[in-house]
Amino acid sequence: MLRQEVFDHIPEGGDLVADGCVGLAGQGRLLAYPYRGYWRPTDTVKERVALDEAYSRGDRPWALWEREPGMAAAR
Repeated sequence: MLRQEVFDHIPEGGDLVADGCVGLAGQGRLLAYPYRGYWRPTDTVKERVALDEAYSRGDRPWALWEREPGMAAAR
């Protein structure tokens, strides 16, 4: 989650991670929390295709609502 001010740290044509996050981290203004759940990037077409293929195979560890009783009712 980011505050709107992160965009003040990204130059024109800059990059969120390389410019914004690195700069804020250097100022001690970036926090992180450990996450132990499933995570996979979808920044590229290749990554998205891999996730779509996994979904089609039924390999979707991110779909907790499909395997945990009561999760669908909680949504």
